[in-house]
Amino acid sequence: MSSHSTGSNQKVAILESAAPPLPCFTQAVISKGMVYCSGFVGCESVNDTGSHSRQQYGLPFDLKLVQGGVKEQTILILSHLSKALQAAGSSLDDIVQARVYLTDLEQDFAEMNRIWVERFPKDMSPPARTTIGVAKLPMGACIEMDCIAELSAGSS
Repeated sequence: MSSHSTGSNQKVAILESAAPPLPCFTQAVISKGMVYCSGFVGCESVNDTGSHSRQQYGLPFDLKLVQGGVKEQTILILSHLSKALQAAGSSLDDIVQARVYLTDLEQDFAEMNRIWVERFPKDMSPPARTTIGVAKLPMGACIEMDCIAELSAGSS
């Protein structure tokens, strides 16, 4: 991970091992003991001539959604969030609030929730969460997640 200061008391965390952020986003910002992760969708950077994300979204790289549906995308998003949080000095266990955006609440809520409960069981004090139905998401994703987490003890 690399980071740079924004001039205030904020640091921008840049993590090479998670899906790269769109040019106008940062993966995470660290400020006043908290980590604010931007929204992640279930995509990976690829070297694939069949991917049109570079042209369609004006990216300097190609991205491709993981094969499958909401289950596979949710698993990959949690992995991206975990990597971003770890690089910033936090973890999934330190999340205090999360937002989940689904393009089809009726079809995908139960499956996403099964994966969520596996990762954040009720007896482990799961984070506060809001789930929002949206019309569309980038890359044709069916789910996007962002979160706010505390820095782990000993991190700065």
